[in-house]
Amino acid sequence: MSGAEVLVTQAIDRLGMSWFDSKNGAAPSRLLLGRFERRAWLAGQRLVPENDLHTVQIGIDPDRAELADLVLEVEEHISDELVLGERLLIEDTDIREAQRVLYGPKPKSGRLEIGVGLPTLGRGVKRSVHLHHRDGTLLDEWPSFNLVESMTMTMTVNGSEQRPIAIGEKRGPQDFVELLGAVERARSQYATLRREGSHNRFFEDLD
Repeated sequence: MSGAEVLVTQAIDRLGMSWFDSKNGAAPSRLLLGRFERRAWLAGQRLVPENDLHTVQIGIDPDRAELADLVLEVEEHISDELVLGERLLIEDTDIREAQRVLYGPKPKSGRLEIGVGLPTLGRGVKRSVHLHHRDGTLLDEWPSFNLVESMTMTMTVNGSEQRPIAIGEKRGPQDFVELLGAVERARSQYATLRREGSHNRFFEDLD
């Protein structure tokens, strides 16, 4: 409204925002206000090359989801061929400390995120990650991607080229024998992860 002039548009009218006392005719439809909310989502990731781990950060709304109801699916590819695929129920891991954080006193600020360290084949692979709820709902996903594993820089000082400086992964590409060993190692680590998690669910005090 500008001075004595009344401006009405169809879109504003339908949203229920253009009603005024002197308007004739039927009142516009009610205005529905809402927002999208997520139960849990994939929040971040990083590689830990020295331990051949791929850490996935999971954000969660503890009022709308239980940590034990979440399921991670991870696939690792080389040259578009699936080499390793694992489905991991979060409750199959040791989540005692995470549950104390999630369901204890709420922090004054910041988001609630849980880090899950997953075995990986290591360098030179593509990964895809899917986060599901136990009821089958797909909550979030990362399609197949590469992570930056290393950077190499070469500096020139006073016209003289210095030795390259490497940051991150310093090992070369894996050969076939190394890859076979990495597959067996990763499968064994997943089995250990589940086994130790089940022990911690059965016994509050392992001693």
